[in-house]
Amino acid sequence: EGSDPPHRTRHVLRKQVVRLRFNQPVDPSVILAHPKVADGAGQPVAVTAAYHRRKPDHREVYIAPRDRWPSAQRITFNLEAGWRALSGELGAAKPAWWGFETYGPLEITSHTCSEETPCRPGDTVQVETSNPLTQGCKRYIKVEPRPQGLRVNCWARQINLSGNFKPEIAYTLTVKSGLRDKTGQRLGGSARLTVRFAPPETSL
Repeated sequence: EGSDPPHRTRHVLRKQVVRLRFNQPVDPSVILAHPKVADGAGQPVAVTAAYHRRKPDHREVYIAPRDRWPSAQRITFNLEAGWRALSGELGAAKPAWWGFETYGPLEITSHTCSEETPCRPGDTVQVETSNPLTQGCKRYIKVEPRPQGLRVNCWARQINLSGNFKPEIAYTLTVKSGLRDKTGQRLGGSARLTVRFAPPETSL
């Protein structure tokens, strides 16, 4: 009947447990014997299948990776036809398939206030990341020289910096490798970015 996360969901956690719901009671061992779970390259992914531990519903089966889902991959489930429900009735006359995409590695994807496109005085410096970040990322951010009143905020896939940035100074913004996303992944290496502000516009 459906799955959670739904078909074609993106940015799924690598430890995500997948809930499959059927229109009749099923045996997890039977379901586990029939689906082919593979990554984007067609390589099989080892999984387990079980009812919910505390509130078992025999129409729901939970599929979990034995380790973790592969990173930055499209995971597909192909449920072959011919399996049988607990009642002995034929469970599916036709094969079915569905899938989702997992998070990729944590990376810095872009930032504003670069040398090519400097910001105006008072603008906020924004650093975009590939994955949502955890709270408490401030300790992994360093600006040299440090502007007065520097404030750092992290939200979703963005790091925002504000303060008294001077137009005559080229700032070096370092995002340290300890930065972590919500999947537990860390930034592969420290990223050094140049931040520039344009002089204020003069009025005639």
